[in-house]
Amino acid sequence: SCDRYQGVFFLHDTTYVDDLARCLLGEAQHMCIKVGKVMTIIDRSFARYGLKVNTKSGKPEALLKFNSPGSIKHRRELHHTNDGMIPYTKSDGSSATLRATATYKHVGAHSSVSGSMATEITHRNASMCAALSPLRGMRVLNEHIPIEQRGRLASAVMITRGAFNCATWPALYTGKR
Repeated sequence: SCDRYQGVFFLHDTTYVDDLARCLLGEAQHMCIKVGKVMTIIDRSFARYGLKVNTKSGKPEALLKFNSPGSIKHRRELHHTNDGMIPYTKSDGSSATLRATATYKHVGAHSSVSGSMATEITHRNASMCAALSPLRGMRVLNEHIPIEQRGRLASAVMITRGAFNCATWPALYTGKR
């Protein structure tokens, strides 16, 4: 998320370890061009130091939120006409594309253009339930083991899975708690 304070924009929640997050603001009609130019600069900057941007499937990606006059038109154009791809020029002069996506997954954490935690919570819930599957066939769930001990084991397994990478979660506002 971005906040503006006295003409300066601050980017929050960029705890993506080895990934880069940049906040770009502008009118919808110019965003794809702007993102492409920034990606060209990033690629050239990497090349200057002998590095390459990882262009494997799913990398790099951009989260774009269109929220200005003409937003609907430009979002449709990006996703329907251009298949969600933003062109840019690599340091060697060749063409490449950057995929625009509505959600981003990094090390098991899901971020959404909308800023909603619903996608993340849904995935965490499914992951925690899946963590219990292997316990079903084990002797751990034996009826002779007290229910309190079985409950503690199930809780430990679920909490371990559910709390993984929670440092990437943004602070929840009062209405989202």
